[in-house]
Parts: sequence; structure tokens; C-alpha cells
Amino acid sequence: MLVAGKFVDKKSETFMHLLYEFRFEQINPKHIKTFTVDNGSEFAQFKDLEKATASLVYFAGPYSPWQRGLNENTNGLLRRYFPKGCNFHEISDSLI
Repeated sequence: MLVAGKFVDKKSETFMHLLYEFRFEQINPKHIKTFTVDNGSEFAQFKDLEKATASLVYFAGPYSPWQRGLNENTNGLLRRYFPKGCNFHEISDSLI
């Protein structure tokens, strides 16, 4: 299952708010086991994410896309609907 959303900045607080308020309410916590993320600043509060979901957060190495294979494949699938150069500010939240 893919749960997607958009946010306007790379702040950790914004990311956590998006997860808690808009996305995790749709998923049974027993189905969340792990998260594999990159080293972006939006994941600075990963300990809070682990506690809230009783899961583990794994960080992929820099410049190591093979460690996040599912993520890279999903990005490719999303690009079918949102090509490079697409302005996400013009896309409504209901579309995502």
C-alpha cells in the first residue's frame, strides 16, 4: 500500500504532522513494521515516529538507491502521473 502526501517544506515538524494527522489514521498500526528513509532533515524526529508506530526506522546510506529499492520503484511509478518539471503547488491535495 502506498500512502502519499505533499508538504511545502523539509521541516521535520511538518513531516510528522502530515503523518500523524492525515495518513496514519487510515492504517492499522499492526500493519506498520519498518520505514526505510534517506538522510533528509524531515526525518530528524525518527525516534518519535518509532514510538508512535511501534516500528523501526532504517536509514539508507547516502548515494545508495539500491538500499531503497521499493522507494525508487515507487518514485518511477509516481512519475507516470507527475512527470519531471511538474509543479506540485498546482496539484490539489484531493488528487494525491
